[in-house]
Amino acid sequence: MKEDKKEKGIKTGGRVKGSTNIVTGDLRARMLKLTDALEEKILKKDEDGNTDLDKIKPAERVDYYLKLMAFLCPKPVDKDLDDNGLKFKELMDSVLKSISK
Repeated sequence: MKEDKKEKGIKTGGRVKGSTNIVTGDLRARMLKLTDALEEKILKKDEDGNTDLDKIKPAERVDYYLKLMAFLCPKPVDKDLDDNGLKFKELMDSVLKSISK
């Protein structure tokens, strides 16, 4: 009998594992170029020595900062909660009580 060459989890063709998709790489490159241009414009000083950031209200500046931080630091997930909202410790206590009876 011949062994089946297509074993589960074995890559037999296509891109090399870990390589970037061409379209994804191109899109990322264009987005980086755009963000670099926007950053340069935002931080460029005008004739009075002010940047775009200097011209907005402090509350707006904080709002923009928080929105950008969401991309850098995702909100933490409470790993103690299961799908039903039960805390892991409470669930384990309940299981242990039922076993010890």
